[in-house]
Amino acid sequence: MPGPARKMSQELRLSFRDQLRAARAKAREDSEDFIQLVRVFERLGEAMLQPGERAGNGLGDYREKIADIWEPDSAPNEFYHLFKLVKNGRNEAVHGGHVARNLVRHATHLSLLLEEELVDDMDQVQNFMAENPICAYTWQPISHVRHLMLENAFSFLPLQKEEQGPWFFLSDDALVSYLRGDGNERERRIRINQTVGDALSALRDLVVEAWVVSKTTPIQDLVARRAEHIGRPALVTEKGAQSGRLLGIVTAEDLL
Repeated sequence: MPGPARKMSQELRLSFRDQLRAARAKAREDSEDFIQLVRVFERLGEAMLQPGERAGNGLGDYREKIADIWEPDSAPNEFYHLFKLVKNGRNEAVHGGHVARNLVRHATHLSLLLEEELVDDMDQVQNFMAENPICAYTWQPISHVRHLMLENAFSFLPLQKEEQGPWFFLSDDALVSYLRGDGNERERRIRINQTVGDALSALRDLVVEAWVVSKTTPIQDLVARRAEHIGRPALVTEKGAQSGRLLGIVTAEDLL
Protein backbone atom coordinates (compact mmCIF):
# COMPACT_ATOMS: atom_id res chain seq x y z
CA MET A 1 0.00 0.00 0.00
CA PRO A 2 1.97 3.02 -1.27
CA GLY A 3 1.53 6.76 -1.27
CA PRO A 4 0.00 8.88 1.50
CA ALA A 5 -1.65 5.91 3.19
CA ARG A 6 1.80 4.55 4.07
CA LYS A 7 2.20 7.53 6.38
CA MET A 8 -0.64 6.27 8.53
CA SER A 9 0.66 4.25 11.45
CA GLN A 10 0.02 0.52 11.47
CA GLU A 11 -2.03 1.02 14.64
CA LEU A 12 -4.28 3.56 12.89
CA ARG A 13 -4.71 1.37 9.84
CA LEU A 14 -5.69 -1.58 12.04
CA SER A 15 -8.12 0.67 13.89
CA PHE A 16 -9.85 1.54 10.61
CA ARG A 17 -9.83 -2.12 9.58
CA ASP A 18 -11.65 -2.96 12.81
CA GLN A 19 -14.09 -0.06 12.36
CA LEU A 20 -14.94 -1.29 8.87
CA ARG A 21 -15.56 -4.80 10.19
CA ALA A 22 -17.78 -3.53 12.99
CA ALA A 23 -19.78 -1.40 10.55
CA ARG A 24 -20.22 -4.38 8.22
CA ALA A 25 -21.48 -6.43 11.15
CA LYS A 26 -24.13 -3.78 11.82
CA ALA A 27 -25.11 -3.81 8.16
CA ARG A 28 -25.55 -7.59 8.37
CA GLU A 29 -27.90 -7.13 11.34
CA ASP A 30 -29.94 -4.55 9.42
CA SER A 31 -29.83 -5.06 5.67
CA GLU A 32 -30.80 -1.41 5.12
CA ASP A 33 -28.26 0.21 7.47
CA PHE A 34 -25.35 1.49 5.40
CA ILE A 35 -24.76 4.75 7.29
CA GLN A 36 -22.23 3.25 9.74
CA LEU A 37 -20.00 2.26 6.85
CA VAL A 38 -20.28 5.71 5.29
CA ARG A 39 -19.20 7.32 8.56
CA VAL A 40 -16.11 5.14 8.69
CA PHE A 41 -15.29 6.13 5.08
CA GLU A 42 -15.57 9.79 6.09
CA ARG A 43 -13.33 9.30 9.13
CA LEU A 44 -10.80 7.49 6.96
CA GLY A 45 -10.78 10.36 4.47
CA GLU A 46 -10.26 12.85 7.28
CA ALA A 47 -7.36 10.79 8.63
CA MET A 48 -5.69 11.08 5.22
CA LEU A 49 -5.63 14.88 5.35
CA GLN A 50 -2.21 16.48 5.37
CA PRO A 51 -1.28 19.11 8.01
CA GLY A 52 -3.01 22.38 7.20
CA GLU A 53 -5.67 20.83 4.98
CA ARG A 54 -9.27 21.57 5.92
CA ALA A 55 -11.75 18.87 6.74
CA GLY A 56 -14.37 18.17 4.09
CA ASN A 57 -18.10 18.70 4.34
CA GLY A 58 -19.06 15.16 3.43
CA LEU A 59 -18.00 11.93 1.82
CA GLY A 60 -17.62 13.45 -1.65
CA ASP A 61 -14.87 15.79 -0.45
CA TYR A 62 -12.73 12.81 0.54
CA ARG A 63 -12.86 10.88 -2.72
CA GLU A 64 -9.26 11.50 -3.78
CA LYS A 65 -7.91 11.09 -0.26
CA ILE A 66 -9.46 7.65 0.02
CA ALA A 67 -8.42 6.80 -3.55
CA ASP A 68 -4.79 7.43 -2.54
CA ILE A 69 -4.87 4.10 -0.74
CA TRP A 70 -4.63 2.42 -4.14
CA GLU A 71 -1.51 2.15 -6.29
CA PRO A 72 -1.07 5.53 -8.01
CA ASP A 73 -0.31 3.89 -11.37
CA SER A 74 -3.29 1.54 -11.29
CA ALA A 75 -6.71 2.22 -12.75
CA PRO A 76 -9.05 2.12 -9.76
CA ASN A 77 -12.21 2.12 -11.86
CA GLU A 78 -13.98 -0.24 -9.48
CA PHE A 79 -13.25 2.08 -6.57
CA TYR A 80 -14.54 5.21 -8.31
CA HIS A 81 -17.68 3.41 -9.50
CA LEU A 82 -18.51 2.12 -6.03
CA PHE A 83 -17.60 5.43 -4.41
CA LYS A 84 -20.00 7.28 -6.71
CA LEU A 85 -22.83 4.86 -5.94
CA VAL A 86 -22.28 5.18 -2.19
CA LYS A 87 -21.83 8.97 -2.28
CA ASN A 88 -24.96 9.53 -4.34
CA GLY A 89 -26.92 7.25 -2.06
CA ARG A 90 -25.53 9.04 1.00
CA ASN A 91 -26.74 12.38 -0.34
CA GLU A 92 -30.33 11.27 -0.85
CA ALA A 93 -32.68 12.14 1.99
CA VAL A 94 -34.69 8.94 2.23
CA HIS A 95 -33.90 5.32 1.55
CA GLY A 96 -36.01 2.25 1.88
CA GLY A 97 -36.48 -1.28 0.66
CA HIS A 98 -34.33 -2.53 -2.18
CA VAL A 99 -32.66 0.90 -2.68
CA ALA A 100 -31.18 0.83 0.82
CA ARG A 101 -30.23 -2.82 0.49
CA ASN A 102 -28.36 -2.04 -2.73
CA LEU A 103 -26.53 0.77 -0.95
CA VAL A 104 -25.54 -1.64 1.83
CA ARG A 105 -24.16 -4.02 -0.80
CA HIS A 106 -22.17 -1.27 -2.51
CA ALA A 107 -20.85 0.14 0.79
CA THR A 108 -19.89 -3.34 1.98
CA HIS A 109 -18.01 -4.02 -1.25
CA LEU A 110 -16.19 -0.70 -0.97
CA SER A 111 -15.26 -1.42 2.65
CA LEU A 112 -13.78 -4.80 1.68
CA LEU A 113 -11.61 -3.15 -0.97
CA LEU A 114 -10.41 -0.57 1.55
CA GLU A 115 -9.74 -3.16 4.23
CA GLU A 116 -7.65 -5.28 1.90
CA GLU A 117 -5.46 -2.33 0.99
CA LEU A 118 -5.11 -1.09 4.58
CA VAL A 119 -3.53 -4.36 5.74
CA ASP A 120 -1.85 -5.39 2.48
CA ASP A 121 1.70 -5.12 3.89
CA MET A 122 0.96 -6.77 7.26
CA ASP A 123 2.11 -10.35 7.69
CA GLN A 124 1.96 -11.35 11.37
CA VAL A 125 -0.76 -13.01 13.43
CA GLN A 126 -1.05 -9.98 15.73
CA ASN A 127 -2.31 -7.92 12.77
CA PHE A 128 -5.32 -10.17 12.20
CA MET A 129 -6.27 -11.68 15.57
CA ALA A 130 -9.35 -10.69 17.53
CA GLU A 131 -8.11 -9.61 20.95
CA ASN A 132 -9.61 -10.64 24.29
CA PRO A 133 -11.75 -13.49 22.95
CA ILE A 134 -14.81 -14.70 24.83
CA CYS A 135 -14.03 -17.92 26.71
CA ALA A 136 -15.95 -20.70 28.39
CA TYR A 137 -15.22 -21.29 32.09
CA THR A 138 -15.69 -24.40 34.18
CA TRP A 139 -17.96 -22.57 36.63
CA GLN A 140 -20.41 -21.44 33.94
CA PRO A 141 -23.62 -23.41 33.38
CA ILE A 142 -23.95 -25.12 30.01
CA SER A 143 -27.00 -22.93 29.36
CA HIS A 144 -24.82 -19.81 29.53
CA VAL A 145 -22.20 -21.24 27.17
CA ARG A 146 -24.95 -22.24 24.75
CA HIS A 147 -26.30 -18.66 24.89
CA LEU A 148 -22.83 -17.21 24.17
CA MET A 149 -22.45 -19.42 21.13
CA LEU A 150 -25.87 -18.61 19.72
CA GLU A 151 -25.68 -14.88 20.46
CA ASN A 152 -22.27 -14.47 18.81
CA ALA A 153 -22.51 -17.19 16.13
CA PHE A 154 -19.45 -18.91 17.61
CA SER A 155 -18.60 -22.50 16.73
CA PHE A 156 -15.76 -22.73 19.28
CA LEU A 157 -15.02 -21.25 22.69
CA PRO A 158 -11.56 -21.42 24.30
CA LEU A 159 -11.53 -23.29 27.61
CA GLN A 160 -8.98 -24.10 30.30
CA LYS A 161 -9.99 -27.16 32.30
CA GLU A 162 -7.75 -26.03 35.12
CA GLU A 163 -6.09 -22.75 35.99
CA GLN A 164 -2.84 -22.27 34.08
CA GLY A 165 -3.45 -25.54 32.23
CA PRO A 166 -3.42 -26.08 28.47
CA TRP A 167 -6.06 -24.51 26.26
CA PHE A 168 -8.89 -26.53 24.74
CA PHE A 169 -11.81 -25.80 22.42
CA LEU A 170 -15.40 -26.43 23.43
CA SER A 171 -17.38 -26.69 20.20
CA ASP A 172 -21.05 -26.30 19.33
CA ASP A 173 -20.91 -29.86 17.98
CA ALA A 174 -19.78 -31.06 21.40
CA LEU A 175 -22.70 -29.32 23.09
CA VAL A 176 -25.20 -30.73 20.60
CA SER A 177 -23.92 -34.24 21.21
CA TYR A 178 -23.98 -33.75 24.97
CA LEU A 179 -27.42 -32.14 25.18
CA ARG A 180 -29.30 -34.11 22.52
CA GLY A 181 -27.28 -37.26 21.96
CA ASP A 182 -29.65 -39.64 23.73
CA GLY A 183 -32.92 -37.97 22.70
CA ASN A 184 -34.12 -37.75 26.30
CA GLU A 185 -35.72 -34.33 26.95
CA ARG A 186 -35.67 -34.73 30.72
CA GLU A 187 -31.96 -35.55 30.62
CA ARG A 188 -31.35 -32.57 28.33
CA ARG A 189 -32.92 -30.21 30.89
CA ILE A 190 -30.69 -31.64 33.60
CA ARG A 191 -27.56 -31.35 31.52
CA ILE A 192 -28.18 -27.80 30.32
CA ASN A 193 -28.16 -26.61 33.94
CA GLN A 194 -24.92 -28.36 34.81
CA THR A 195 -21.69 -26.40 34.94
CA VAL A 196 -19.06 -26.93 32.30
CA GLY A 197 -16.81 -28.37 35.00
CA ASP A 198 -19.42 -30.94 36.03
CA ALA A 199 -19.96 -31.91 32.40
CA LEU A 200 -16.28 -32.29 31.51
CA SER A 201 -16.10 -36.00 32.26
CA ALA A 202 -18.89 -36.64 29.73
CA LEU A 203 -17.46 -34.06 27.33
CA ARG A 204 -13.91 -35.40 27.61
CA ASP A 205 -13.81 -36.95 24.17
CA LEU A 206 -15.62 -33.96 22.62
CA VAL A 207 -13.34 -31.20 23.95
CA VAL A 208 -10.24 -30.94 21.75
CA GLU A 209 -6.89 -29.45 22.60
CA ALA A 210 -6.44 -26.07 20.93
CA TRP A 211 -3.61 -25.25 18.58
CA VAL A 212 -1.72 -22.15 19.60
CA VAL A 213 0.60 -19.66 17.93
CA SER A 214 2.45 -16.56 19.07
CA LYS A 215 1.45 -13.06 18.03
CA THR A 216 4.58 -12.76 15.88
CA THR A 217 3.94 -15.97 13.95
CA PRO A 218 4.03 -15.16 10.20
CA ILE A 219 0.64 -15.53 8.54
CA GLN A 220 2.23 -17.81 5.94
CA ASP A 221 3.25 -20.23 8.72
CA LEU A 222 -0.22 -20.09 10.27
CA VAL A 223 -1.87 -20.89 6.94
CA ALA A 224 0.52 -23.79 6.38
CA ARG A 225 -0.49 -25.28 9.74
CA ARG A 226 -4.22 -24.93 9.10
CA ALA A 227 -4.22 -28.16 7.10
CA GLU A 228 -3.67 -29.98 10.42
CA HIS A 229 -6.57 -28.15 12.08
CA ILE A 230 -9.23 -27.78 9.41
CA GLY A 231 -12.33 -25.95 10.65
CA ARG A 232 -10.80 -24.75 13.91
CA PRO A 233 -9.47 -21.28 14.76
CA ALA A 234 -6.02 -20.72 16.23
CA LEU A 235 -5.44 -19.34 19.71
CA VAL A 236 -2.77 -16.69 20.20
CA THR A 237 -0.96 -17.04 23.51
CA GLU A 238 2.00 -15.39 25.14
CA LYS A 239 5.08 -16.77 23.39
CA GLY A 240 2.89 -19.39 21.70
CA ALA A 241 2.86 -21.57 24.85
CA GLN A 242 0.10 -24.19 25.10
CA SER A 243 -0.86 -22.93 28.55
CA GLY A 244 0.22 -19.32 28.10
CA ARG A 245 -1.84 -16.20 28.73
CA LEU A 246 -4.52 -15.88 26.06
CA LEU A 247 -4.04 -12.85 23.81
CA GLY A 248 -6.40 -13.46 20.90
CA ILE A 249 -8.00 -15.80 18.41
CA VAL A 250 -7.68 -16.08 14.63
CA THR A 251 -10.39 -17.59 12.45
CA ALA A 252 -10.44 -18.28 8.74
CA GLU A 253 -12.74 -15.27 8.33
CA ASP A 254 -10.09 -13.00 9.88
CA LEU A 255 -7.65 -14.03 7.17
CA LEU A 256 -9.94 -13.78 4.15
